[in-house]
Amino acid sequence: MTILLFAMLIYHCTGPAYEKMAIQQPLALISIEDSLRKSGLSKKLELSLAIAHREVGIDKMKLREYNTALEHFERSMRSLEKDTTLLYHTFICRGLIKYETGKKEKLWDAIELFNKASQLKPEEGSPHFYMGLSYHKLGNTDFDLIIDSYKRALSLNNNEELAYEVKTHLEEALRRERVLSEFWK
Repeated sequence: MTILLFAMLIYHCTGPAYEKMAIQQPLALISIEDSLRKSGLSKKLELSLAIAHREVGIDKMKLREYNTALEHFERSMRSLEKDTTLLYHTFICRGLIKYETGKKEKLWDAIELFNKASQLKPEEGSPHFYMGLSYHKLGNTDFDLIIDSYKRALSLNNNEELAYEVKTHLEEALRRERVLSEFWK
């Protein structure tokens, strides 16, 4: 009886600790993942590790380390397959990897991935901004698609840094459109 109570106490004390650690210190939890796996994982601990990988992936995206971010997202996928945040960031990340190639067919794939992300979180502006960047890379004279994407991005949720970046790109696209139209008059 005493052993059972002790086991229950350990389980109840460590379970919430790992859940908290997954959000507050995801790298620390990931650093002990191998030893935790050796001793067997409960569903709660598996979920905590998946959340930790998702959080590290999001942090890596902020650092523009897209391939590393994608590796963390993929490690989360089995446990968090329906997690909107994970799916959203995975689409954005895969899109940015394709965008960075600069290849035409990859840019179209990137636009499709950004569109999927925008459908998951329609209130977010960043997928539309990335679509605008992709359209610009495809051909910098298709101003309607570029400008519409930037305007749509500005009408949605953005952090201050992204809002500034979107405004800057929009102003430049409008300026280029004006210069081109004046040239052909």
